[in-house]
Amino acid sequence: MLDPSSQTPSRRGSRVVLFSLLAALATIAVGSTVVALRTRENLTRSQQDFSQAMDAVDRYSAALLTNGKLKEKESVRRELLQPVLEYYQGFVQTHSGDDKALRAVTSAQLHLAAVQAKMGSKTSVATLSQGVALLNRLAETPADPQTFPSVQESALKLVTPTDWSGLKAGATSLSQQEILTRYFTFSATGSSMTALSKKYPQVVSFRSDLAGLHRTMAMLSSSAAALTSMPTFRQQSLASWLQSRDVLETLVRDQSANVDFKTRLVEALVSAAKIQKGDGARDAAIANDTRAVELRQQLAAAAPADEALQKDLATLQNELEKLKAAPVAAKASPAATPAKAKESPAAGEPAAEK
Repeated sequence: MLDPSSQTPSRRGSRVVLFSLLAALATIAVGSTVVALRTRENLTRSQQDFSQAMDAVDRYSAALLTNGKLKEKESVRRELLQPVLEYYQGFVQTHSGDDKALRAVTSAQLHLAAVQAKMGSKTSVATLSQGVALLNRLAETPADPQTFPSVQESALKLVTPTDWSGLKAGATSLSQQEILTRYFTFSATGSSMTALSKKYPQVVSFRSDLAGLHRTMAMLSSSAAALTSMPTFRQQSLASWLQSRDVLETLVRDQSANVDFKTRLVEALVSAAKIQKGDGARDAAIANDTRAVELRQQLAAAAPADEALQKDLATLQNELEKLKAAPVAAKASPAATPAKAKESPAAGEPAAEK
């Protein structure tokens, strides 16, 4: 199976691999119907084989979505992703009425949203929203929520916020109204994810998903602000970064060794501080950057050979010192200081919406 860091796949070779996978899926599906009539043992084995085959397609699509070597060859990526897109669409359409396949359909729906976003489809945000709606349907079943598909792992981390905004190079141009529609759809999706994370505070993936949605909302708000020149969207971008920050603080507190959570928290802190600097909220920006330096020091200490990380730390420390030394231009906003772990909500509970 492709590794995102591996050599860029040839167009023909990759399609052969994918079509082979899809053919295997079809064969397994048909075979499962036959052996299910024989014994329970064979049925269980066939279900496991089918699940593994689906997982193989998921890994293949993730490799294509995240392969940086295809960055300058988007036309190639789109051609390679087309059969993946059709597979997920077909799977969702075929099994959407089967409650026993609800978990697999939810996963396929989330992966489909990511593929659509990378391909510049205007329906990607709506597809993602439908995936979160399926998660809520799953929550009404006896299924263990710890086994639910993750929005962050299945969709958000596979593409950039620019992909969701539809403003990336080569994507179909969007009107101001379409950007706003995406913004409000994401907002509703975030509210739905908030409800899930509150219902199951022990499920780490739900809080991770919520933080990821807030991050994307922050980016979409910035896009809306650029298109409309409305300060409300700039304020919403800051609010979304702060909400992402607060949720990630609970995750870092609960899993202090998790590098991904710390890295994402640093991004939220630095991004919030950047907006605060522009708004004259100097003290709040200093507080967020100070916390970011603290976390980045921990990351750098754990990976002393990572030159890029060491450089990032030095840059952030330098910017923080300059900010501290700069004359006070305006009073800081007291409502936007970082939420320390000890001040965060109870373990496993995401921060309240602001």
